[in-house]
Amino acid sequence: NNKNFDGSIPEANKEFSKEDIIFGKIYDLDAVENNVKEFINFPVTGHTVLRRETPDLGTVKLHAISGAITFGHAHGDKGSVLLEVGKTQLLIDRGVCDYSDAYLKTIQSAEVHNVVVAVMNGEALNQELYKPECSGKVIQAQYEAGILNYETDITPCWDGVFKKNHRKITSENPYHYMI
Repeated sequence: NNKNFDGSIPEANKEFSKEDIIFGKIYDLDAVENNVKEFINFPVTGHTVLRRETPDLGTVKLHAISGAITFGHAHGDKGSVLLEVGKTQLLIDRGVCDYSDAYLKTIQSAEVHNVVVAVMNGEALNQELYKPECSGKVIQAQYEAGILNYETDITPCWDGVFKKNHRKITSENPYHYMI
């Protein structure tokens, strides 16, 4: 755990009370970011993150999302990939700012995430959002010496739409990723 229950944030070498955190006191994000692992995979939640420093491009951040459908948070992002190079976001998740927004159903849909979407009768189909058995599953997440091999099975997310739907990210060298 990066945050202790007493409110301390060891990466930033600062102490904060629970009130500081609740009321939004800002801590040293640079100190926290400088203590981040280069690669981490969370197989239960389905998040895989690669963050590496390069001499010519700056920080490269890649975040692959597969994960479980969880209480209170589900939208059609299973199989999506977020990519940032330097401070430029190349592949994004538009997110939801306000859950009372009239466009919430649209914003939650797979169509506005960077996933392959099936179309039937001219209408984009959506991933299943509410059945836990329709979650994605990371089946491979390996990273060594800059080489990434990642694969997720997101077939269940579509609840019978696809016979097989896997998303892969592979790299033959640290600067070349194929999605």
